[in-house]
Amino acid sequence: MRSSVKFQKDIPRLLMQNLLYPAIFGTVLVLFIYKVFQHTFCENIADISNWWGLWALIHFSLSYLANERWKSDYNWKTFLLDSMEIIIILFSFHFLGFSNIPASNPNYRFFYFTFLFSPIGQFLWTIFLSKDKMPRDLYFILPIRFAIYFVGMILNNRFCGFDASAIILSFALTIWYIESSILFE
Repeated sequence: MRSSVKFQKDIPRLLMQNLLYPAIFGTVLVLFIYKVFQHTFCENIADISNWWGLWALIHFSLSYLANERWKSDYNWKTFLLDSMEIIIILFSFHFLGFSNIPASNPNYRFFYFTFLFSPIGQFLWTIFLSKDKMPRDLYFILPIRFAIYFVGMILNNRFCGFDASAIILSFALTIWYIESSILFE
């Protein structure tokens, strides 16, 4: 009877980690590779959508690792938040132009709008799983990421320098978030 109860408790985590995450990651990875191989090295380096796509793949991989870290506490609430993240990743790749063959022009306004929900989901995810008080760093990290995506949505890729800075800041803040709250407790 105990194994049945444990299995029922593990259903959301097993669905996410063994089915949904690998399926979505494989899909967006293939879309990313396909787009990258359609262009020259210099074109790929200059295309900011490729950098956002790479960032989204890294972000998604870190989420997978976070789920593995907290597998004993994973539940249906966190499953729903991770489902929201899957939708964010799929829409972000679509708005970056990866889902069309051949790749279309990115729509950065909708990409940034989609990614606005990522820090909100991470904030809620951390609240649902934190056994103790939430680390203070998160009250600093997540609003800044939200602000970056909000400003990016308003600017709509008018300033390439902003987009490059936003990628670097997003990466650094997410690593800080992961380090502060999830993987290294």
